[in-house]
Amino acid sequence: MDLGLQDRVAVVTGGGSGIGRATALRLGREGAAVVVADLSAERAETVVEEIRAAGGSALAAPGDASTAAGVDAIARLAEDWRGPVTRLCLNAGIGGEGDIRTMSEADWRRVFAVNLDSQFQAAKRFLDPMIAAGGGAIATTGSFGALRSGHPTSTPAYGASKAAVTQLVRHLTARFAAYGIRANCVCPGSVQTGFGSAAVGSKTMATAPMRAPAGRRAQPEEIGDWMAFLLSERAKHLKGQVLYIDGGRSVV
Repeated sequence: MDLGLQDRVAVVTGGGSGIGRATALRLGREGAAVVVADLSAERAETVVEEIRAAGGSALAAPGDASTAAGVDAIARLAEDWRGPVTRLCLNAGIGGEGDIRTMSEADWRRVFAVNLDSQFQAAKRFLDPMIAAGGGAIATTGSFGALRSGHPTSTPAYGASKAAVTQLVRHLTARFAAYGIRANCVCPGSVQTGFGSAAVGSKTMATAPMRAPAGRRAQPEEIGDWMAFLLSERAKHLKGQVLYIDGGRSVV
């Protein structure tokens, strides 16, 4: 299926690993010009090399997506490279562990900075240029944790920040769909990634109990495929949707 992404300039935050990497690779295969943004320059460069090795076009943009200055630096690199960005995958995220009694204020604020502020800063920076270019698409990474809070070690900041992400998508749709902006959110369940290694804490998602009817964790490529679809011309009529791609976990 041709997703109509040829030569579209796409920025993927948190693109150096996990779902972000899988999305960047898929966008590269679809012919998009992919800007791999990640806090780690090494991870970003590795994914860029993978995209180029497969015949795609990519640029590494190391930076802190949780700050306005970091997002602006990423945006300037992208715009100087290929012009207006019309596709955004907002995927940067961290987790954590502990409950509201044990979590420090600093950890709470860091989770919100990475999971929510990064999406706010990116939408704020890219929205007007995207509108000026004729519109575009935004796909954000939420989480099953926005709906349920049953994980025995997950911090309350994680679920709260991901729930806020879903409302940000609704705001973008309500206010800017008339200007050609499409925004949707993917909420994965358990995904087989090294996500937990970047969390505020020591546990990884690989240790999380598996209770989904699917009986397995998703592979990051499965989520990346959905991200690419939401950013594609095939998803023109999907606006403001929150898609739980969780193997049925949200219904049990």
